[in-house]
Amino acid sequence: ADVEVFYLPLFAGLTLSAGLGVATLVAHPRRELRVAAVTVAALLIVSTLAGNLPSRNLHGATAAEDFAWDILDTVPSGGVLFVESMDAFGVLYLTQVAGERPDVTIYDRTRNLFRNLHQDVPLKKARDESWLAFRARSEQTFIDRELGGAEPRAVMFRGWPGYEAPPQYRIEPVGLLYRVRPATDPEEDTTALW
Repeated sequence: ADVEVFYLPLFAGLTLSAGLGVATLVAHPRRELRVAAVTVAALLIVSTLAGNLPSRNLHGATAAEDFAWDILDTVPSGGVLFVESMDAFGVLYLTQVAGERPDVTIYDRTRNLFRNLHQDVPLKKARDESWLAFRARSEQTFIDRELGGAEPRAVMFRGWPGYEAPPQYRIEPVGLLYRVRPATDPEEDTTALW
């Protein structure tokens, strides 16, 4: 979508030409030409900055933070959230830098940024088991423990988990997330989220 990258060789050529031209004029014996060269160079730099800075100034861009808040706002109090890939960075900033939503337990499915599920669910990976199958088995064991306990917590996924829920559960969309629920629970009305 950003075609500006195709102009980079042209920008490099123009920059080099302008620099060589200014260098040639600065080396000229006439003082007036040297002063003019430095003035032209300064005007080129100032006009380029003045013309482009407003459109490149992103101090008011809050799309990533807003998206992370939308994710966290969908998680009920005391819930569990599984995130991965780019979705994790905004959530990481809000929870670990800004200190927001300390009630939410967050697991990174790629084991890079948040708690490692395998420390909380100590299962051993079978020698011939793929990493994805092991991850699915670990997460389903965790879900059984969380939803089958005396005080169940909401278990949410930022994206589709990549497997079907066991028969006693169902996975349904709730806003930007997917929630794991017991199959016997009534379906939630999510009209307000949309």
